[in-house]
Amino acid sequence: MDPLTGDDPRRVGRYEVLGRIGAGGMGRVYLGRSGSGRLVAIKVIHRDLVSSGEFRVRFGREIAAMRAVGGFYTAAVVDADANAEQPWLATEYVAGPPLDQVVREQGPVAGEQLRLLAMGLAEALGAIHAAGLVHRDFKPSNVLLAADGPRVIDFGIARAFDATQLTSAQHVIGTPGFMAPEQLRDGIVTAAADVFCLGLTLAYAATGRLPFGTGGMIELSFRVVNNEPDLEGVPAALRRIIERCLAKDPAERPVIQQVLEALSGAGGEGGPAAVTQEAYLPPLALPGNGTGPTGNRRIVPLAVSSVAALAIAAGIGTWYLGDGKSSASGGAAGADSATHSTPPTTVTQSSAGQLPATLSTSSGATTPATPTSPTSTAPPTVTVGSLNFPENNVLAEIYAQALTAKGIKVTRKFNLGSREVAYTALQGGTVNVVPEYNGALLSYVEKDATENTKGPIDAALALHLPAGLEILDPSPAEDNDTLVVTSATAARYNLTSVSDLTRVAGDLTLGAAPEFQDRQQGLPGLAAAYGLKFKSFKALDAAGPTSVAALRDGTVQVVDLYSTDPSIVTNKFVTLTDDQSALGAQNVIPLVDKAGLPQAGVDALNAVSAKLTTAVLRQLMEQVMVEKKSPADAAHAWLASAGLG
Repeated sequence: MDPLTGDDPRRVGRYEVLGRIGAGGMGRVYLGRSGSGRLVAIKVIHRDLVSSGEFRVRFGREIAAMRAVGGFYTAAVVDADANAEQPWLATEYVAGPPLDQVVREQGPVAGEQLRLLAMGLAEALGAIHAAGLVHRDFKPSNVLLAADGPRVIDFGIARAFDATQLTSAQHVIGTPGFMAPEQLRDGIVTAAADVFCLGLTLAYAATGRLPFGTGGMIELSFRVVNNEPDLEGVPAALRRIIERCLAKDPAERPVIQQVLEALSGAGGEGGPAAVTQEAYLPPLALPGNGTGPTGNRRIVPLAVSSVAALAIAAGIGTWYLGDGKSSASGGAAGADSATHSTPPTTVTQSSAGQLPATLSTSSGATTPATPTSPTSTAPPTVTVGSLNFPENNVLAEIYAQALTAKGIKVTRKFNLGSREVAYTALQGGTVNVVPEYNGALLSYVEKDATENTKGPIDAALALHLPAGLEILDPSPAEDNDTLVVTSATAARYNLTSVSDLTRVAGDLTLGAAPEFQDRQQGLPGLAAAYGLKFKSFKALDAAGPTSVAALRDGTVQVVDLYSTDPSIVTNKFVTLTDDQSALGAQNVIPLVDKAGLPQAGVDALNAVSAKLTTAVLRQLMEQVMVEKKSPADAAHAWLASAGLG
């Protein structure tokens, strides 16, 4: 930790500033202390990045989402001020060394320690994703090893910079060697990219080597995009799940819940909740575990390493790809280590959505590819994307196969993340088709819209969608947001409809995706139609496994699920009738980038909509979620039966 200089603050908010931990392109990180003596890490954003009100809005939104992140394995956001002259946020101070230092000085993590580390990190990412965030820079130096388990730090903050000079159509924030192939190719970062980086981090922890080696930005990125990772030495029990995490295609990677299920079966008893110091931590991270003549030799490095780790996390540099050379600015301590190779960087691409020719070649050579002739043109391709939940993946697969059947070349970018990410990808032309739901889409593009039935919703969408985006024919198939309770809760409070909740909502916690708090077809609509005010709200995943688990274990008493979800039946949950239609119609509808879809594609997707029904959706979801059929197989079988394959 460095002493404060003349231009460093002595107080930030209510915290006394004790010293400077590090600095980088985003800002400076300080060690702070509250009035009660609690230590915090405070990140203060650079003045020149706060040039518009839009940044403050984004930063405030990200802080709100970060505060919703739960779980045991993340460093909690404890305070923040997006409206300060220099916006800042404070996270809990974690007393423990970073994973990269432990592996570098102690050697690879092995046996049950490795499995417990893996489960803790997967659970941390699950909590981050459930809050609607993507980490965007997951790597060993952003994992601190506290005595009671790992802590993942610096999650989510990078997205606030999407509209600043740090990120543009030609820039991507990330760390060389810890970026997913799609992030390097297209600049799109989703939950699937975090899963890829989880695989990289676990492989490094298990072997002490970076799976794609070391070197300059171009070298590393070429290997990530084109080569297979070096997993020699990864224990057999974990190798298969790490291989799946490192799939080049994000659609082929597991979601975090699947990672946890695989790790639970990889040997040992219990899960992250069973972690203890002795079972979990390598000797370097155990307080008082000295190996030399002085028994307390490890104690001082423990605290110092925590500060160093935060310094590493603070660094943001810039790598320039144009001449094949690399340089870093705003680096942090430890940047010369092969463990993390570089501080987080902004990668400059040769053109929007394109890597230099060096990286886009599929050959094994590391020499630049021969430039193509300016007159040569590749055949047109339609890119189909999806949001990050199972049903949307199935629908996207149906769209992709229907387009392919018409002779259209298709690429897939599934599990893009939230609606915001997918919508931005459509507007930017990196994705051309996404399955959508008309009511939820209207709430996104026009927050104050009050339409809640199919016809008016579709008419309003036609008015409010920006130029270039278009909805095609809506299908009869509906997958509505529904409020669901357990059978025990329904019996206790005599609940059959949403209206019945008005008597007891003040005693109940509602769980849903973070955006449910703000959209009209969510809490605002429920308040307007029913006068509902719940005791509290808990941010969960988008009607996924975390939501189901939270309802089952009593973390929440009411949850927002989708009406076609088979877990409603298998868990004997009770769906409450929305008697005032506050949650609105949710018909499946193709949302397209008009310029990127030929007429034959329009005709193919409209033909799908004409035959897609709610009963078909339920059948597809049962096949995928209960029978464990792959989305591709389920889509193929239905298209064939409908005469569209």
